[in-house]
Amino acid sequence: MKLHHMGMMFTKTDVTDPATIEKFQHLLDATHQPVYTKDRRRGDIPEGYELVSVKGVANPDLWGKYMARREELRQELEADPSDFVSYDVATSTADSTSSGLIKALADDFSEPLLDSVNEVFLFHGTSINAANAITASDFRIKLAGERAGTLYGRGLYFAESVTKSDEYTTPLQDGCRHLLLCRVLIGRVYYLDTVESDPRLCEEACLRGKFHTVLGDRKKAKGTFREFIVFDEDQVYPNYVITYRRKTGASPSSSAGSAG
Repeated sequence: MKLHHMGMMFTKTDVTDPATIEKFQHLLDATHQPVYTKDRRRGDIPEGYELVSVKGVANPDLWGKYMARREELRQELEADPSDFVSYDVATSTADSTSSGLIKALADDFSEPLLDSVNEVFLFHGTSINAANAITASDFRIKLAGERAGTLYGRGLYFAESVTKSDEYTTPLQDGCRHLLLCRVLIGRVYYLDTVESDPRLCEEACLRGKFHTVLGDRKKAKGTFREFIVFDEDQVYPNYVITYRRKTGASPSSSAGSAG
């Protein structure tokens, strides 16, 4: 389904192709990591995640802003490639099945991911109400950190592991939870692998410095997850709404303790 060819109106379309649904389920399976963090405030780590449905988002206004920002980053990095490092993310590299899905999702917009600006797909855990608001009118930086904290500054937080993003979801009465799978321009990355961080320095590096994204490598620092933080809504396109249920829990990994 060529989502951006659906006219000028905001639409959500059910993904119904069985092969594509199977690949989305595989993406959840492949990026699940049974690692505990202090942000998992309630209950054990799920054994896994059962896909319920997927909706593709076509929002021409948000797509236009995103593509304009992508071109800005491309020109900026072409003019000054210093400190640019390419990054692979688990959503693309878990295995060939997931990679095939990611390519197909990019093809839906007739726009392959642009490696020269570190364009990737990442998860964002949220509630159904927030997912509806974001897909209709974009993320809102001023609300950043209200629920998840601001370890790396007041930005938008994304993860390559479904397990990390699952920590920030809100269940409905039937147990369904919601993730956004977003195209994200991570561009020139401000990399941190320390246990402690200065949120204001992270913000300064991206808002007034030369960097576009903070990568907080908690996987290296504490054995948990990498987090990607952006401070510009136009660097993100909320591409798919994933509805799923948790499978019953497993005990937290003893090696990770209560790391964040």
